[in-house]
Amino acid sequence: MNHSTCSFCSPAVADVPVVVKQPAILLIDDDPDVSQSLARYLSRYDVEVLQAYHGAHGIWLATTRRPGLIITDLRMPQGRGQDVVEYLKGRTDTCYIPIIVLTGLHSDELERQMRKQGVEEFFTKPVKLEDLRAVINCFVELREAATAYDDDAGKEGLSS
Repeated sequence: MNHSTCSFCSPAVADVPVVVKQPAILLIDDDPDVSQSLARYLSRYDVEVLQAYHGAHGIWLATTRRPGLIITDLRMPQGRGQDVVEYLKGRTDTCYIPIIVLTGLHSDELERQMRKQGVEEFFTKPVKLEDLRAVINCFVELREAATAYDDDAGKEGLSS
């Protein structure tokens, strides 16, 4: 919001710069290749990437850091993705966080179940990063970082 044109701000506040907090995206996936590839891709954007390699760690990061978005796998040690989703969507302090499932598992019934639990989107690996980026951008603004990593990662995909 531009404070200089805001009718609610006094003139003294209008000159104060607005500090926008960098949004955080939590990646929960036990496959380090998938997690690192996605983190590398997201490094081109002005977002903080949090990484968890199992469900329990993902729950801890979600409840303590309150990211703007969670991307989770389903098949993981120490807390399946279904359990992570159920737990986080059942808490008043985390139920509002959008969750995208990115998994190697797929069935129409599984996708229906996950959507019923509250996930916003369901992707089956492999996924095109540009498709994933488009959905991420619906929940977290992906602004190019000043020091964006410049490669062809957006044309690649993720697989497990």
